Amino acid sequence: MQYKLSELVAKFGGRLVGADVTVSAIAPTDLAAPGEITFLSDNKYKKALLDCKAAAIIIKEEDAIDISLPQIITPNPYYYFSLVSNLFNPRRKLAKGISPRAYVDDSVTLGENPSISHNAVIGVNSKIGDNCQIFANVVIGDNVIIGNNVTIYPNATIYDNVTIGDDCVFHSGCAIGSDGFGNAQDERRHYNRIPQIGGVIIGNKVEIGSNTTVDCGTFQPTIIKDGARIDNLVQIAHNVEIGAHTGIASQVGIAGNTKIGNYCMLGGNAGIA
Repeated sequence: MQYKLSELVAKFGGRLVGADVTVSAIAPTDLAAPGEITFLSDNKYKKALLDCKAAAIIIKEEDAIDISLPQIITPNPYYYFSLVSNLFNPRRKLAKGISPRAYVDDSVTLGENPSISHNAVIGVNSKIGDNCQIFANVVIGDNVIIGNNVTIYPNATIYDNVTIGDDCVFHSGCAIGSDGFGNAQDERRHYNRIPQIGGVIIGNKVEIGSNTTVDCGTFQPTIIKDGARIDNLVQIAHNVEIGAHTGIASQVGIAGNTKIGNYCMLGGNAGIA
């Protein structure tokens, strides 16, 4: 896979300065080889360019002085790097079709071009959108609604009554819609479970990491809004609401009924109650 710099600019914007060379990969300045494009997102690393073997660079205009390499000028080189890296390194795709070793209930509605791998299970009255990829050993419960272009990696579990938007990614081992921690005690302090029937609603372009749990709500749903990014090993309890484009790092625990706004950032091991 190769692209001319002008093709990258046509796809992602920016301004081409210098020769319209062809590049076949992207790498950081200290690892880039001939024929690859690199990027400079922090001026403190500019000295590394002295020994850089890359064919071209993604760079801010104010940092491009005295740089001899062909350049794509952009105000945010790190974000531009992410766009180019996704172009050169697309996610693995499953073959189209339904494995004979998958179980899809007769009541399920499937969109166009499904990819459903071995031992996947899809329950009663669930609806799967177009171009969805469901990897091996995924379990999708009853009355689940999944949008278009959703990828669910091996061993993930989507419980009953979960609604998922378009362009979402769920990594291995995550559990979406498991019971919230709802219990009542009698006079002896013995517990009795409170049914959790509120479900989960997840917006568009949400990505949830491995072994993260999102509990269903008690009566109303737990909500994760568009564009949120949730790392591995995060606990999101019942009736939590997470705002759009919020980022949550590993080992964060969020207690029930917590509301987190849009564009927030939660560092690793934070506890929110």
